[in-house]
Amino acid sequence: MFTKARAQYLDAFAAGRLARSTRRFAYDVEEMMARGTREPSEKPDWAVRLDEAAIAEFGYSLTDIGKVMMQAVRIGQDSESEFLSLDLEDFHSQIATNLDYPTKEIAAIVELLSLNERPDFLTPPSPHAKWSVLPWRFNRSYSYLRRPFLLRRSGTKTDVLWGFRHVYDAWTNLLSLTLNGRLECKSPEMRELMGEANDESGEAFNQLVAAELAKNQELIVDKKVKRFGTHRLPPEFGDFDVLVIETRRKRATPIECKTYL
Repeated sequence: MFTKARAQYLDAFAAGRLARSTRRFAYDVEEMMARGTREPSEKPDWAVRLDEAAIAEFGYSLTDIGKVMMQAVRIGQDSESEFLSLDLEDFHSQIATNLDYPTKEIAAIVELLSLNERPDFLTPPSPHAKWSVLPWRFNRSYSYLRRPFLLRRSGTKTDVLWGFRHVYDAWTNLLSLTLNGRLECKSPEMRELMGEANDESGEAFNQLVAAELAKNQELIVDKKVKRFGTHRLPPEFGDFDVLVIETRRKRATPIECKTYL
């Protein structure tokens, strides 16, 4: 029953994500990283750049982070429980064996994705900003959504607790933040890539808005308008993302386009 419901959910999720995305590569990289069906040598250039930027930002590639998270999902799928608890060292060992990765590397990635006990709940560890623990703030680096593994210490023993559905959601959230240019980042490599992603996403949305408006044959629609004939817009105006002219009313309407996909 659960397997059937999960399969239906994943089908609906994939279809919805593809429909919302204005860039085909966002779907391709999700499939590649989640399924692990391609070798690094087969990655397109943009995926290589994304991994390089992730190494600068997180210390590890997005591919490796995704593989570790998907292993945690698979361990959960093979279990009879929806909420899992394992000795941390056993957890590291299982994933390292399944991926044929060094245990030390797996431990570091898990730590990157974990929440620990802290003396003051409202004071996150460095280098996280103070607002990163405030639940009403969006896109927090020190949140349960970004760190789906909970570490529980008792004496000398440490257990890791997680729910595999939540780990899957955390992975798709991280992927969405990076692919859509919304990740709060510190490294210049990731900032450059986020800027390019925002520019590309914005341009695609401008094209979409203009194309929809142009279906009305009574309208004249143009994009990225910087001048009217010989008259250039003042520098403080920049340009009009989309300009619509209503021929009957003799009215021009500039449209500023913003997308949050």
